[in-house]
Amino acid sequence: MRSTRSQFLIIILIICTSLFWTNAVAQLPPVQTNNGIDFISGGIGSDESQALRTEAKWWPVAIEFSQHTPDGDVWISDIRVKIFDANHRSIFEAIGDGPILLLKLQPGSYEVAAQHQSVIRTKPILITGGAHQRISISW
Repeated sequence: MRSTRSQFLIIILIICTSLFWTNAVAQLPPVQTNNGIDFISGGIGSDESQALRTEAKWWPVAIEFSQHTPDGDVWISDIRVKIFDANHRSIFEAIGDGPILLLKLQPGSYEVAAQHQSVIRTKPILITGGAHQRISISW
């Protein structure tokens, strides 16, 4: 009896874990590639936003875009993003599909230039082996 109960609990645990994992993975936008750099862009809606934040730890760079308003900060999308290498050569360009952008950049020094409407914000990025960078850009 005890063995059957333990087996039942293990099966329930496996089912619950697999349902959670399937749900989290299903909410991720597709991985895209631009100029040899893999990226995911999105974060519209709480499920997708949470899935991207969970996924972010596996990516060297996570950039979040927001705008200051009288009622507080709000997430924004349709941001034109350019990444420049240490020699100031453009190595990546895309328009964000949401407020979160995950990038697989190689270790090195970079600069991100993000444009919302006509205003451009820049920030440095320094990637070291195995480190994760979370960058917030606000307008």
